[in-house]
Amino acid sequence: LSIMSIATVSARQLTIRSSTIVARSFSSTCEPAERLKCIFEEYRQKNYSRETPKRFKKELIKAACSKSQTEAATTVAIESLNQILINIGRPDQCLSEDDMNRLCSEVYGAHRTVRHKDGKEHIVSIDEMMKLI
Repeated sequence: LSIMSIATVSARQLTIRSSTIVARSFSSTCEPAERLKCIFEEYRQKNYSRETPKRFKKELIKAACSKSQTEAATTVAIESLNQILINIGRPDQCLSEDDMNRLCSEVYGAHRTVRHKDGKEHIVSIDEMMKLI
């Protein structure tokens, strides 16, 4: 191998590793986040196998946005994921209050509470929800 090919391979590996790190914002120790990812990925493979994962995530977020929100919604209530879990036949995996608090602390930090105008406390941005699921 030439020095140039070694440098190219190393640069490619670095790019792959850095993009993996940037794309992941939820820690692997956040059990509710990992559980949701597994449930939704299993459902996607069984029912949306022809759709791209990103398209499937967009459909989930669309379903999670409340009907009262306008088309320009920028946040999603974590509580709405429970209704999706029920709709896909996984009511046994609904998020508890503690699970929702843990997900919010992953997004906002342990000491920050976000209140939405409709009174819900477990609100995350659409971008964060894309990373979550």
